[in-house]
Amino acid sequence: GHEPAAVRKALALLEAVAQLGSGATARDISRESGIPPATAYRLLNLLVADGYLVRIADLSGFALGRRTRELAGAVPEPAAEFRPISAVVEELRARVRFGIFVASYADGRVRLVDRDPDHELTSEGAIRTHLHASAIGKLLLAHRPELAPAPLRAVTARTITRPDALTAELTTIRASDVAREVDELRWGRSALAVP
Repeated sequence: GHEPAAVRKALALLEAVAQLGSGATARDISRESGIPPATAYRLLNLLVADGYLVRIADLSGFALGRRTRELAGAVPEPAAEFRPISAVVEELRARVRFGIFVASYADGRVRLVDRDPDHELTSEGAIRTHLHASAIGKLLLAHRPELAPAPLRAVTARTITRPDALTAELTTIRASDVAREVDELRWGRSALAVP
């Protein structure tokens, strides 16, 4: 009698991971799906065992697995407006040792449209949730400051939590067209974002 409910919960967990992005923690997935943590942990482990989810390299979160991608069909080609830049992105990736990602902003949300295949972005869900703590998010906030969460939550000890400090940083970003992040979203992570 519990199978239909379990199937619905498993699908809700997959939808939550897809919404939150690669690196979503079990706690975030539980909260996003509305499934109690104990049930979510048990089902997440089953989904990993069956290949529908994978644990990211540092074991801090989850990402969609091969079997989920197979169910969804082939990954769609990037939108036409992003194809011309793919050659530039590939050239950059060949020249630097760091991950290069392409993001788009639609309806006040961050969406990664080109992920670097050689570099896992472990905090993709956190980028969407804590715009003020990531370079990609701050670039969006520089042009849409009304999207800043209130209150500004500390993700690490280096995260900007004072509204006046964020306003000053967003002013600098608008002037320079470069957003920076150093240990603000995750310790040991640094990033630059440019439009």
